[in-house]
Amino acid sequence: MIVRIVEMYIDPSRKQEVIRTFKEIKGSVRQFKGCHYVGLFEDTGSPEHIITYSVWDSEEDLEQYRNSPVFERNWKLLKMFFIGKPRAYTLKMVDECLFLPCSK
Repeated sequence: MIVRIVEMYIDPSRKQEVIRTFKEIKGSVRQFKGCHYVGLFEDTGSPEHIITYSVWDSEEDLEQYRNSPVFERNWKLLKMFFIGKPRAYTLKMVDECLFLPCSK
C-alpha cells in the first residue's frame, strides 16, 4: 500500500474552480486499477495551499496512472490554477494505528 501526496499552491480567488475541476476528474482517477482513495484537502491556515491525497495498491499501479492519457488530461486541467511549483511525495506505509489506544 502506498500513498501519493501532491502539494499545490493555487490562486485563492480561483479555489472554487479548482474544487469543481477536482470533482469532475476524481472519478477517472478512482477507476484506475489499484486506486482505493483520492481526495482534495485545503490548508486551514493558508487558502492558496491545497493537497491531493491518494491511496494505491502499489507504486506500479500509481505509475500506470501517471503514464496514462487520463493523467495527462487531468494534470493539464489542474495546473492552469497553479501559482507555484507543485511538490509530490510517494510514501510507503511502514506502520499504522487505526483505533485508539495504539500499541507501542
